[in-house]
Amino acid sequence: MMIFSKSVTIYGNAEVGNKTKVTLMNYKKFLVNAFLISLILTGCIKMNTSEIRDVKIYTQVKDDWVEQTLSKMTLEEKAGQMVFPNVNGIYMSDDSPEFKRIEYLVKEKKVGGLIFFVSDLYEQVVLTNKMQRLAKIPLLVAADFEHGITMRIEGATPFPNIMALGAVDDTNLTYRMAQIIAKEGRALGVHQNYAPVADVNNNPNNPIINTRSFGESPELVARHSNAFLRGLQDGGMIATSKHFPGHGNTSIDSHLDLPVLKSNLDELELMELYPFKENIKNGVMSIMVGHLAVPAIEGDTGIPASLSKKIITDLLKNQLDFNGLIVTDALNMHGITNYYSTAKATIEAIKAGHDCILFPDNPVETIDAIINAVKNGEITEERINYSVRKILLTKKWAGLDKERFIDIDKISSIVGIEKHLELAKLISRKSITLLKNENNLIPLSKNQLTKFAHIIVVDSRNDNDGEFFRRTLKSKIPDINFTRVLMNSGEVDYESAIENSLNSDVIIISVYSKVRAYQGTLGINDKQKELIKKIIGLKKPTILISHGNPYVIGEFPNVTAYINNYGDTKFSELAVAEALFGEIDIEGKSPVSIPGANFKIGDGIKIKRVSK
Repeated sequence: MMIFSKSVTIYGNAEVGNKTKVTLMNYKKFLVNAFLISLILTGCIKMNTSEIRDVKIYTQVKDDWVEQTLSKMTLEEKAGQMVFPNVNGIYMSDDSPEFKRIEYLVKEKKVGGLIFFVSDLYEQVVLTNKMQRLAKIPLLVAADFEHGITMRIEGATPFPNIMALGAVDDTNLTYRMAQIIAKEGRALGVHQNYAPVADVNNNPNNPIINTRSFGESPELVARHSNAFLRGLQDGGMIATSKHFPGHGNTSIDSHLDLPVLKSNLDELELMELYPFKENIKNGVMSIMVGHLAVPAIEGDTGIPASLSKKIITDLLKNQLDFNGLIVTDALNMHGITNYYSTAKATIEAIKAGHDCILFPDNPVETIDAIINAVKNGEITEERINYSVRKILLTKKWAGLDKERFIDIDKISSIVGIEKHLELAKLISRKSITLLKNENNLIPLSKNQLTKFAHIIVVDSRNDNDGEFFRRTLKSKIPDINFTRVLMNSGEVDYESAIENSLNSDVIIISVYSKVRAYQGTLGINDKQKELIKKIIGLKKPTILISHGNPYVIGEFPNVTAYINNYGDTKFSELAVAEALFGEIDIEGKSPVSIPGANFKIGDGIKIKRVSK
């Protein structure tokens, strides 16, 4: 429900001479609307939160439950409401130290909610219900479901990484995917998603965004982040655009240190800020502010965006007119902890304009810091009330005033159902992007006389990386030979890779390179790169598949064929295997340009399927 309707005008079109008169009908409409507005503004009419599906809830609703709850809260309880600690939804006994920690934060410190990280599906639900039972005020539960529940919990619908949506470039599919994420998440008791990622990945060397972004074009990112946030909020889940004012053009992982966004004001306006401005216009309910320095706004102070009043209050709230819930990125990240104590970061974040403090190293110290800041006059209690009222309104929007518990019996009829899986398969298939295909090497033939080698090169020490795709290829080519080369592989593996390549007719190289928090770098090591160059140098038909980082071909431009599938989620792996053998159409378009290989945004070779 909008107060100011575009259909209501004061001045009609009936003309007398050169003057425009007010028509009787429009005048009556004006009087009625003016009367309604006055009632709403004076609090005589309370607007139903269920009628508002976006950020307008924070400016157009005065709610009895919110006001009554707030009026009964102590300062200590208000301080707790602003803090959201981390939790893993795994089995824990009621007397375990971890359960006792969470119980204390919920029952005694009155935290506003919980953020779930890697979890087991039913264990998370059981723990959530236990904590909701202990909470005086219902908990607002959140998680990073950037590309779906499986980012944190196995068993849900395995959607592809976000950049795959940029490669498909169909906002209807993006909307439908987000709506399913919302439905599955709400079925598990999660109310807020720290997504969409509205960062523009215009730095190929960014070690932490990469395939978490929709792409390199601010327009593309804006289109799809808008579709994503609408899907979430229409599905009953709070969307959170991140990482304001933009983390895409940085070269440091903020989990490790403070990145610097070197864009000037004009560049910020045209590139980084553009998706966020569009998200705000489209009613996003929440925005997460990143830990990154922005010299164009803060000069050489080194103040992170997440602690900057100029960036949060002056830019985000005042200039961009954002009235929704503002949350910090995790305060345990070294981009903050290297320079600020927990207490100092907390107070500066609130002064800057934040409503919610996420994942501090020490939640108790954080809550106590807020209480002490009010008592010593550094922050007014009215300032705390302002944020707590928004938090309570968010809980009201999520329906927590009426029902806080999860119906476990309904989960299996919502999460990971066939209808959802079919959409994940469709998006994954449509995202497969073929950028190079010399001599029409793809689609491959399953001719039994052809000898295949599969070389898996992984940017980790994990033997399981690439295993699902290896088994998938093996099911299509039973006699295929494979070698896996990890970051810590010895000479035996390197020699095996060369030997298998020499003894083959066609070589398939799978590169697993993806962003990982606290890793600090992106990509395989130099020895692995030299191996790939040696294999390509054998002058045999060679297909390079990037199961993640789309920029891989930039270092191997002489390969015969190159495919991106943007990640190693289940259906992305199945889709690229299908694409190799012509079992599906190949139709993806690159959402990024690739230096070193002369590919630009929108490039992609289309091939029709040749077999079932």
